[in-house]
Amino acid sequence: MTLAADLGVEDLRAACEDHVTSTLSVESACTLLAAAMEIQDRPGGKSASSFMERCITFIGDNAADCVKTNAFLNLPKEALVKLISSDFLCLEEEEVWRCALAWAKQRAGVTQPTAHWTEEERARVCHHLAPLMQHVRLLLIDSAVFAEEVEPTGAVPMELSLERYRRAALHAAPHPHQPDKRTQPRCGSPKQCWQLVFRASTHGFSAQAFHKHCDGVAPLLLLVQLSRGEVIGGYSETAWSAGAAGAAGGYIPAERAFLFALGEPPARYTLLKKAFALCYHTDCGPIFGAGADLLIASNCNTNSDSYSNLHSYGDPLAPASLAPEYNFTAANMSVCPINVTIDDVPDRVPRRIKFIKCADTPNRLCTEHNMSHGCCRKHHHVKHDHTMRSYVTECVEINDWVQVTYRNNPKPSQILVPVGCSCVIQEATTVKEIS
Repeated sequence: MTLAADLGVEDLRAACEDHVTSTLSVESACTLLAAAMEIQDRPGGKSASSFMERCITFIGDNAADCVKTNAFLNLPKEALVKLISSDFLCLEEEEVWRCALAWAKQRAGVTQPTAHWTEEERARVCHHLAPLMQHVRLLLIDSAVFAEEVEPTGAVPMELSLERYRRAALHAAPHPHQPDKRTQPRCGSPKQCWQLVFRASTHGFSAQAFHKHCDGVAPLLLLVQLSRGEVIGGYSETAWSAGAAGAAGGYIPAERAFLFALGEPPARYTLLKKAFALCYHTDCGPIFGAGADLLIASNCNTNSDSYSNLHSYGDPLAPASLAPEYNFTAANMSVCPINVTIDDVPDRVPRRIKFIKCADTPNRLCTEHNMSHGCCRKHHHVKHDHTMRSYVTECVEINDWVQVTYRNNPKPSQILVPVGCSCVIQEATTVKEIS
């Protein structure tokens, strides 16, 4: 892979990277991450950055197992910082702390429990912990664990200890529009939960309404239902913000943003140009990419100014647009509420899989007399060929197959995973269905 990069043979380098990535395992991931970071530090080593991100993603998805390996304990400091500063390390924060402490003890040559350290051993451990402390989200750690396991090490600055206890005493909760990374659970952590912050049919379709409720909120999942029922959307771990963009029309970078279309089959379009992940403009709703890859216009339910032109997301084989047509009209943004849970199976790889299910099930049959749910807020009586036809709607889960392996059976298998919730419209066939 390095030789191909040195020779400028990009196709070969990409093929080598894909092959090595396909062989990643719990035992090898940390070793390969360290190697990728070493290559990246060499002259002309930038080609290793994408492989490094793949290693970090794999370790994050399989963190509970990867952190138990000797390769994890032998990671260089820079690699460990990369891991524990990631929002996608699927561990409780107490476990992140324990992993950091185990790594520091390994580096310091200390094997005894904290209570039995000499002052010289304590100083050595704290020396190795020091560059990690700002990346461990100590404010999320349980109070008992903090008092019994964290503070006795002597590695926590006094001002941070005081803030930790003050927040615990006041039961202070972070404000969604004033995010503090130190209080945000990592994606994939069982403590993480998603909440509905904006629904166009409730809060309004104007750009002003979107920015009022969504500016500064991250991570954020956007669902857009088009006028003919298709559902498209995007995800970003960074927020729309005038300050981050610098000015109206400015771009906001991200690392893990992506776009999707929930068709048959569902399609996901990864971010290619990270500097142009999001665009901020007060006169428009959400904008992804330069081009724009997805732009939702103000009052998108009454005009066809919204459009999709894939440019910063996808690949050369991707379609030109997320939607069936370049311009479209949106029926609703964030139609059906969802619940996000983590399916955790210790003997499976990947161990943790995110399940996105419908949060509730409204009356399956929506009529003009039952319009309280966002999925039902459309007239479903349509004149067609001189005949009045009726339609019913419901929020249904969208599923996709995910390939997994189990320790007792290395042969890959597939499981069906819920990946979203969408409003489906179908023609009523009986009088009972529309009563």
